[in-house]
Amino acid sequence: MTTTYQVLVNGIERLRFRADFTQASSPICTVDQLGRPFVTVFQVADAKHRPHTAAEMLNNWFRSQDLSDAWGEGETPVVAEV
Repeated sequence: MTTTYQVLVNGIERLRFRADFTQASSPICTVDQLGRPFVTVFQVADAKHRPHTAAEMLNNWFRSQDLSDAWGEGETPVVAEV
Protein backbone atom coordinates (compact mmCIF):
# COMPACT_ATOMS: atom_id res chain seq x y z
CA MET A 1 0.00 0.00 0.00
CA THR A 2 1.44 3.32 -1.05
CA THR A 3 1.62 5.94 1.68
CA THR A 4 2.19 9.66 1.26
CA TYR A 5 4.31 11.68 3.69
CA GLN A 6 4.89 15.35 4.13
CA VAL A 7 7.95 17.02 5.58
CA LEU A 8 7.12 20.05 7.71
CA VAL A 9 9.48 22.72 9.01
CA ASN A 10 7.87 25.10 11.51
CA GLY A 11 4.47 23.83 10.39
CA ILE A 12 5.07 24.60 6.69
CA GLU A 13 5.17 21.77 4.18
CA ARG A 14 8.52 21.66 2.40
CA LEU A 15 8.37 18.26 0.73
CA ARG A 16 5.86 15.53 -0.06
CA PHE A 17 6.77 12.02 -1.15
CA ARG A 18 5.22 8.59 -1.37
CA ALA A 19 6.11 4.91 -1.62
CA ASP A 20 5.03 1.49 -0.42
CA PHE A 21 7.32 1.23 2.61
CA THR A 22 6.49 -2.48 3.00
CA GLN A 23 8.10 -3.28 -0.37
CA ALA A 24 11.89 -2.93 -0.67
CA SER A 25 11.75 -2.40 -4.44
CA SER A 26 9.05 0.29 -4.31
CA PRO A 27 10.26 3.53 -5.90
CA ILE A 28 10.22 6.65 -3.77
CA CYS A 29 8.36 9.39 -5.61
CA THR A 30 8.21 13.07 -4.83
CA VAL A 31 4.77 14.63 -5.19
CA ASP A 32 4.27 18.12 -6.59
CA GLN A 33 1.66 20.66 -5.53
CA LEU A 34 -0.85 19.23 -8.01
CA GLY A 35 -0.44 15.73 -6.58
CA ARG A 36 1.60 14.42 -9.52
CA PRO A 37 4.27 11.85 -8.57
CA PHE A 38 7.82 12.01 -9.93
CA VAL A 39 9.98 8.90 -9.60
CA THR A 40 13.35 9.51 -7.94
CA VAL A 41 16.56 7.47 -8.08
CA PHE A 42 15.69 5.85 -4.72
CA GLN A 43 13.81 2.76 -3.62
CA VAL A 44 12.41 1.94 -0.18
CA ALA A 45 15.33 -0.44 0.46
CA ASP A 46 17.74 2.51 0.13
CA ALA A 47 15.91 4.19 3.00
CA LYS A 48 15.83 0.99 5.08
CA HIS A 49 12.00 1.15 5.04
CA ARG A 50 12.06 4.38 7.10
CA PRO A 51 10.18 7.46 5.86
CA HIS A 52 12.39 9.84 7.88
CA THR A 53 15.51 8.35 6.26
CA ALA A 54 13.84 8.70 2.85
CA ALA A 55 13.18 12.39 3.53
CA GLU A 56 16.82 12.96 4.49
CA MET A 57 18.02 11.12 1.38
CA LEU A 58 15.76 13.19 -0.86
CA ASN A 59 16.89 16.45 0.72
CA ASN A 60 20.56 15.50 0.32
CA TRP A 61 19.94 14.44 -3.27
CA PHE A 62 18.24 17.75 -4.10
CA ARG A 63 21.21 19.59 -2.60
CA SER A 64 23.75 17.47 -4.52
CA GLN A 65 21.93 18.16 -7.80
CA ASP A 66 21.97 21.93 -7.15
CA LEU A 67 18.20 21.87 -6.76
CA SER A 68 16.46 23.75 -4.02
CA ASP A 69 16.76 21.69 -0.85
CA ALA A 70 13.64 21.13 1.21
CA TRP A 71 15.23 22.34 4.43
CA GLY A 72 18.55 23.81 5.41
CA GLU A 73 21.13 23.49 8.13
CA GLY A 74 19.73 24.16 11.57
CA GLU A 75 16.12 23.50 10.54
CA THR A 76 14.33 20.54 12.10
CA PRO A 77 12.08 18.60 9.75
CA VAL A 78 9.04 16.64 10.92
CA VAL A 79 7.96 13.73 8.73
CA ALA A 80 4.24 12.94 8.98
CA GLU A 81 1.91 10.60 7.16
CA VAL A 82 -0.73 12.44 5.15
